[in-house]
Amino acid sequence: MKKIFLSAVAFGVIAVAVTTAWLISDIVDWDLWDWEAPAPGSIVAQSIAPGKGNVASVIAMHRKGHYRFVLSDTRSGNIIAEKQIFAPIGYHAHIVTLRWGPRASRAIAVIDHDFGKGNLKFTLSP
Repeated sequence: MKKIFLSAVAFGVIAVAVTTAWLISDIVDWDLWDWEAPAPGSIVAQSIAPGKGNVASVIAMHRKGHYRFVLSDTRSGNIIAEKQIFAPIGYHAHIVTLRWGPRASRAIAVIDHDFGKGNLKFTLSP
């Protein structure tokens, strides 16, 4: 009799746990990496070099986390240098910033993909 009672209690606990998990999964969005990527071709970050006449841009590509890092001449619009960069998909949308090295000798793109722990840095020079 005691075994039947314990089995019934165990079954009840399991049933309550499964039901609770099922209800919570309908309420809570468990997909932590489901942030919306910028549209392909959109400029994610852009900065003009101080006194140099160059502009650095980070442009979203078709795959989430993939970007074109472009350095171009502001007067002619010609591309001086370009490369593809990538950051892993993290808990939040990428935060992309641009800064310039000493005497605007190179552009530096910084991508925060994990709340500031281990930001990725990419450099591009003419």
